[in-house]
Amino acid sequence: RPTDAVGAATPSVPRRPPDRARGAGWVVSGDVSRALPLSPTVIRIALALIGWPPPGFALVGLLGEASGCSRFAAGCGVESFGLVTWLLQLAVIGVLLAFPRLAAISAAGTVTALAVSLPATMLLSASGGAAVREASIAALITVLAVAYVVGVAFAALRWSRRIGG
Repeated sequence: RPTDAVGAATPSVPRRPPDRARGAGWVVSGDVSRALPLSPTVIRIALALIGWPPPGFALVGLLGEASGCSRFAAGCGVESFGLVTWLLQLAVIGVLLAFPRLAAISAAGTVTALAVSLPATMLLSASGGAAVREASIAALITVLAVAYVVGVAFAALRWSRRIGG
């Protein structure tokens, strides 16, 4: 048995083998990069697609309000509005692909909005939101927009602290 400086016996503690000794498939908790060995291109595309919906839908909503087609109008048909919508969505995805940091920040906002969506929907449903459909839709969209902005602000602040410090 091993002894300490005084000569008293110390209990032997088995040493933990290094992680590499456990095999190639072993992943330490929190080491996601080893669990998902993806290429930077795949990660960039995934972040762009995760971060795309909120700004994409917001821009389409603004386009609808600016053109007057967000409400029913006899002059607005699918033909006049559909192609512009698709091109705008592709432009948003293209910008997010071109700027991966922006895509990561937008993806953080999207995940935050997604995390808030279920509790907000349950709260609105339990409080009688189904009876007043228009008000509950407006409230839910507002809550999700605020959650998205908070997620984006948190991610941008965290990224700026990493650069500055």
